[in-house]
Amino acid sequence: MNKSTITIAPMMLLEPVFINIQSTSAITKVGVSMCNACKYQYPAAHHWEVFIKPGQYNVHGWACHLNYIQSGSVQLNVYQECRRAYGSKATAGYDDYNNPYSWYCAY
Repeated sequence: MNKSTITIAPMMLLEPVFINIQSTSAITKVGVSMCNACKYQYPAAHHWEVFIKPGQYNVHGWACHLNYIQSGSVQLNVYQECRRAYGSKATAGYDDYNNPYSWYCAY
């Protein structure tokens, strides 16, 4: 198996987090940029912040605030981000439902 280093967009950190993802020759698994998901899914926003919703620390907890409005948040479509970043045949998955950082794109 090949090992590669990828960057995941962690919640509210200034520095990226690097993790190792293993891949086989049949399928490649790479991390998902939740920042890019917010940026490309809501292009009209001039500012956005990615975060994990309080009390929802699992794979469905990711959301983003747009234009400094803290009272409302929008959901992120991880499958859509994988297709945007890696092509129409890419899909999304996660290794641990209770770990929001376990999302990956597979292609």
